[in-house]
Amino acid sequence: MTALQMWWWEHKEQVIRVALNVARVAAGAAILGGLGYGVARYRLPHCGGWFRPPCVACPELAGAIAARSAGQYDQVAKMVADGLRAEPNRPCWRDFEKQFDAPLELTVKPTYLPGRKGVGAPAPELLRLTTNDPYYLLVTPRAKAYVYLFQVDSDGNLTVIFPNKKNTASTNPLPPGEQRIPGTTHFLTVGPRPGREHLLLVAANWEIPELQRIADAGAKGQGVDRKELGRELLARYAIEEKYEYPTPGRSRHFELKIDSLGAPPQVAEK
Repeated sequence: MTALQMWWWEHKEQVIRVALNVARVAAGAAILGGLGYGVARYRLPHCGGWFRPPCVACPELAGAIAARSAGQYDQVAKMVADGLRAEPNRPCWRDFEKQFDAPLELTVKPTYLPGRKGVGAPAPELLRLTTNDPYYLLVTPRAKAYVYLFQVDSDGNLTVIFPNKKNTASTNPLPPGEQRIPGTTHFLTVGPRPGREHLLLVAANWEIPELQRIADAGAKGQGVDRKELGRELLARYAIEEKYEYPTPGRSRHFELKIDSLGAPPQVAEK
């Protein structure tokens, strides 16, 4: 028997034990590596490949993104169809199409407290409220969604409800599940001047930069032309109305009409 054979017979149990431990460590590392790769694959942009920034492989996609931001949804659909027809296996076009065509499931439930008494009651299609009748919305997206909510009073002045840190800590995109807007410690109220007010909501699977710009400008407070912002919002809202849900890829919109009765009559004390 050679020296090598003798060494093997004397140490084979230790060698096998070390080999098994190394195999276990390697298997664990492979599992962790696979999980890490899976998370990265899920979380990072797919557009130009697993670890490339969005649209590196598809510079022409920038045009579709710009058209979508402007609400030119018919043009976006054509650009996506043309892109997939030219290069059907391009991952960025497939990912963009998937997001654009994904149905947005979202419910909006207005709730108000007449006279600030009792529990919230579901709001009718047309509310008639005084300044003493607070209300709020329960917004429930099925999946994450970008939500923009504004109030336009009878004079055309715009107030930003969401996203607005003054009303709620939540921000876009909203996660799935019921969300109270404004937050649990806040309520919405009509203005003291009688007239028709409108609560306008737009939601989408993607960010809408123009609405975000209006929200940012309106949330600044002083020095803001709220009438001009109101006109800009109504112009964009008309575009969203043109593409009525459930047309694939289009945003959801919701309007609540409110007749403001102003301040309630004062009851004289006896």
